[in-house]
Amino acid sequence: MTTKVAGQKLPRYSPLFVFYRVFDRFVQSHFPFALIKRRNPWFDYLVRRLYRRARRLPKRIKRFTFKWGCIVPFAIAAVGCLIAFVARTKYGVLHLSDLAELLMVVGFFGSLGISLFCDMYYAVVTVGRVNLDFYSVQSDLLRITLLAEQDIIAGSYAALQLRLWRPAVFEMAIRAITLFVVELSVVIESYQYRSYPDPYMFSALVIIAAFAVPFVLEPLWRLRTVIGLGLVTAMHISGRTSAYLTAFLGLVAMLIARGVLVVGLGWLFNTILFRTGGYWNENTSDFILFSGIVVGAATFYLFYWFVQAASIRLAVRKLCRGM
Repeated sequence: MTTKVAGQKLPRYSPLFVFYRVFDRFVQSHFPFALIKRRNPWFDYLVRRLYRRARRLPKRIKRFTFKWGCIVPFAIAAVGCLIAFVARTKYGVLHLSDLAELLMVVGFFGSLGISLFCDMYYAVVTVGRVNLDFYSVQSDLLRITLLAEQDIIAGSYAALQLRLWRPAVFEMAIRAITLFVVELSVVIESYQYRSYPDPYMFSALVIIAAFAVPFVLEPLWRLRTVIGLGLVTAMHISGRTSAYLTAFLGLVAMLIARGVLVVGLGWLFNTILFRTGGYWNENTSDFILFSGIVVGAATFYLFYWFVQAASIRLAVRKLCRGM
């Protein structure tokens, strides 16, 4: 027997609502707390110690991420586009497309340079912290508890991400500013000389958005990967100097692997263009470009995921055998 509650409506699962829930769950999975599937006293202790020693660390990670990784970059990009638009219409000194092209080059290559420094910083902090936690008396006391090895590694892994979250969000903000400026410039220029939008504006925005999502989230993928490499390196090598050198070699190997992926994807895309170029029209070219971006993003995500999973499994195996 079923009863109906007066005034209560069944939820409407519209396609937009389903997309929002899937996207929200995808974004939520990137936060450090999503790695803790059950109660973990070791992680709780590490978080309390972290907030006690680093008082400037944000207490609300989600709010901090959306504020400095999305809202503030959008506000800066909107103000920059408005200044460029006013300067062009009144004084004729700056064109919005020139600003977008300049920021595309500076933001893309600048973020690549910043990512190298961030990777080295992540590796140094991870190796130093793991060396102190697992090669001390505290490690022996931790081993006699009832915590499983998987929970110990997951707690350390999530706590390290929490500690290194701010520089990753800063890198996300730089990339987000660049892409917001590009998208706003496309919208403004499509309405600048006509009362109706440019017919190709929507396809251009979709392609830019498809590139923006993995490009902005890539620092978080790389953060987890570098922490995993540093974690497994420090657990296998007790000497801190040797662990630092090995972690840096791992970063070089990861950089080479990413370069091989870029070259391989570029060769595949170029082959498809060469063989099917005679059958293209405007819609086909947009679809091929969109598909290439999606395939490239999925390839990089799977690469980072595989390195993370392998690092965590090796770290758990090392802890089971003994330090």
